[in-house]
Amino acid sequence: MKKKLAVLLSLILIIGLSAIGVTSREKAYAKEAQMYLEIAETVKKENEFTVKVILNSDVELYSIDAYLSYNAELLEFVPDNEKVTGAAGVLELRDTYKEETKNAVYELTFKALETGEAEIALTEVFLINYADLDYIEVVPSAKHFEIGINKKVAADARLSELILAPGELTESFLPDKLEYEMHVGMDVEMIGVSAVPMEEGSIVELDMPEKLLPGENLVVVTVTALSGNVNTYMIKVYREEQDDILEDTVTEDTEADTISDTKDQTSTEAATEITTEGPTTEIDKTTETVNPEIPVEENSTEE
Repeated sequence: MKKKLAVLLSLILIIGLSAIGVTSREKAYAKEAQMYLEIAETVKKENEFTVKVILNSDVELYSIDAYLSYNAELLEFVPDNEKVTGAAGVLELRDTYKEETKNAVYELTFKALETGEAEIALTEVFLINYADLDYIEVVPSAKHFEIGINKKVAADARLSELILAPGELTESFLPDKLEYEMHVGMDVEMIGVSAVPMEEGSIVELDMPEKLLPGENLVVVTVTALSGNVNTYMIKVYREEQDDILEDTVTEDTEADTISDTKDQTSTEAATEITTEGPTTEIDKTTETVNPEIPVEENSTEE
């Protein structure tokens, strides 16, 4: 009986200690912090803007090591905060806090390079509390926003000149006309393109094949103004194919034969006309007639 009682007390003690451990762990995990981003509602291309990284905790903080990501093709980080380092789409924020610090705000400066939907995100956050140097769990967060056209800067996204060589466009170039065609011989495998933007500072991008294939080839010239306005010029370049050359040769031979036949027919008709309608020359044969009244001298032979 005493042994059974001892075993029962041991079980109760173990269960009680386990419950205390679970409660302690729950209290440890209950330590949490919120970290989020604030960005201006309107962001314009070519403008700089501020992003706020806000940290709030229910316990005192010791240090933070956080990583942020951003669209490097749309945004440029302006390094004006000594606690934030990095570039090319990845930043690291590191800081150590004084005692009794529960909140912090960091300001980061970016420049909008292009129009479109951009994102800045907190990807990883390592936050340590001051009391026992344990990690505090922080849920990652992200902020999406739109970069719009900036009407205060140059907005003309047209070309002032477009030249392709060798060859010429089938129509004269006009800044407002966006589609063109040109034809080149089969011996032309590469062409050069000169595209001059209307506004200085506009970005001109060229997309074309390195080598022209027989038939249709597409050359695309994209112009992006500082404001974010975009124009796209498309040129269809037709390189002559072997079949076209054979067809042209057959056509030329046919035309030559036709011209030759025409000449022969003309010559024949001309000869026939001379024979049937030309002047006729009559040859008169004169017969010598002896007049009987005129005596004919006979040659006498002297004996």
